[in-house]
Amino acid sequence: MKNVVLSLFLLLFCTVSFAANHKPDKRNTIMTGEVLPGKLSFAPGEKMTFRIHWESSAKPEKGKYFVQWLRSGDDNTTQKGKVPFEEKELQVVTSLHTPGFVRIEAKLVDDRGNPCGPFFDGGAGVDIHKITGTPPPPDFDEFWQQQRARLSAVPVKELERIKDPSGNHEVFQYRVKVASPGERPVTGYLTIPAHAKPGTQKACVSFYGYGSRGQSPQKLRKDGIYLEINAHGFELARDKAYYDGFTRKIKHNGKPYAFSKIQNSNRNTAYFNGMSLRVFRALEYIKTLPEWDGRNLTVHGGSQGALQAIWAAAHDPDVTFADIFIPWFCDISGKERKPPRLSGWQPYWTAALEYFDPVHHALKIKCPVLISAAGLGDYTCPPSGVMVLYNRLKGAKKILWLQGMQHGYRPRDPQKFEISENWVKK
Repeated sequence: MKNVVLSLFLLLFCTVSFAANHKPDKRNTIMTGEVLPGKLSFAPGEKMTFRIHWESSAKPEKGKYFVQWLRSGDDNTTQKGKVPFEEKELQVVTSLHTPGFVRIEAKLVDDRGNPCGPFFDGGAGVDIHKITGTPPPPDFDEFWQQQRARLSAVPVKELERIKDPSGNHEVFQYRVKVASPGERPVTGYLTIPAHAKPGTQKACVSFYGYGSRGQSPQKLRKDGIYLEINAHGFELARDKAYYDGFTRKIKHNGKPYAFSKIQNSNRNTAYFNGMSLRVFRALEYIKTLPEWDGRNLTVHGGSQGALQAIWAAAHDPDVTFADIFIPWFCDISGKERKPPRLSGWQPYWTAALEYFDPVHHALKIKCPVLISAAGLGDYTCPPSGVMVLYNRLKGAKKILWLQGMQHGYRPRDPQKFEISENWVKK
């Protein structure tokens, strides 16, 4: 009896293993891509060749699987095709005749067209330093002066500082709450070296990406003062039920926060308005701490956090360095152009949202800005918009572009392109 059971188990195991070995998927297949010749920016009309290749331990039946590709771009032109999986490689030759970006997507599909494995998303640009955006609203500066006045009407006051158990004897960590205009205060985690003396510590304010389901204590660091705030001013260290309820509360007209067209029709009711005031107040607060050296103030964040860091660097002259990655919400009017640029994941455009677009704030930044990562396949933050941001920065700046990088995915050892102006390594 035991031998019969063992034989059945081995038969089942071999059958499953054999089937798995014949089905390529993301567990056993790697897909990568690059642009040839290896450069980021091409001349108008110049041919660019995308080479997509894949490796797999699977041995599928011929004609069963394919790699499907799609070419799109800021010229509103598309091409598509597919090749058999067993060919191991495809090449797409294309061009663009105006400043902008080309996007190349490739994915593994079965003979019915169902996605079943890895994918590639990347691209390259044309005359990228000539990619421009719309001008700021004519009363842009006046509006932000009004917001600063609203901020000044509420004194900087620490409402709460609670020592958090995740600190240690070398770094103290606190949950802090600071008064701010609007419906909610600034809330976040503050860390200070345990034995820091007055006037000795550099400072950094970090901002969170999109989301409203809580905030975790930050990494403990001994080399300065660090304040990491959430975008909403919610309470810290609460249970899941609280954050689920908060997420429902800040929805408007059935849309998640910042995506309500009704709210976004007015620059004073847009969700980004209160968020921006909390950004400015966080900077004012950290500068009141006696441990700050009064000289070094960095802002940091990725995605929505990068958006907030750009606001901070634009409106606080004490910011000395902006360290951001995958900046969100850049050049939001791009899809309104003729032809429209490839758009990203963002709210519907309204004239009121122009006041919060980071490409307009970039014109006011004087400190060095490092964009440590931008994805050529990131269409949450489309490359054309990120490039408008970079082009509008007037001071020292550097950006690192990664081939095949999407918003939530960074490939292993990707093709890289770095550009900079007036950059001096610290």
